[in-house]
Amino acid sequence: MASAEHRLQMLQIAIKGLPHCSITNIELQPHASPFTYDTLCQLRTQYENSDKDVQWHLVIGDDLLYTLPKWHCAEQLLEEFGLYIGQRGGKIQDWEALFKDNPKVLTQICSSILPMRQLEISATELRSRLAQQLYCDHLMPPQVINYIQTHHLYGT
Repeated sequence: MASAEHRLQMLQIAIKGLPHCSITNIELQPHASPFTYDTLCQLRTQYENSDKDVQWHLVIGDDLLYTLPKWHCAEQLLEEFGLYIGQRGGKIQDWEALFKDNPKVLTQICSSILPMRQLEISATELRSRLAQQLYCDHLMPPQVINYIQTHHLYGT
């Protein structure tokens, strides 16, 4: 596993030149909260006096939807921040049962699903391809691959 600092650097390389994307290292700070809600609140506070018109949205994969009811401050998170659910595995099943007692949340979830093209490769397979020095330019920016190789990450 690459260190948090290396993962941050790879993300910065990957989004370079994308005007509406930015990365923060807020979760890498020594006393950072492990909770998504707390992190989003901290970011909102940090940017509330900014010149930028910032709208906050949380994007999660449909696999995390099943754990959402158990998240710290789950209802506040859904009320205060936009939620988008990337539908990666085909049909989302049984999620209606998770939120049957909360129709407001159920309505928000129903309107938040984003069908996504699924890449038929996992992070584990990607790391294996990199370690075997197989072609990966179609899976990530070449500049990121160069960074991985330069720093000998993932067995390269």
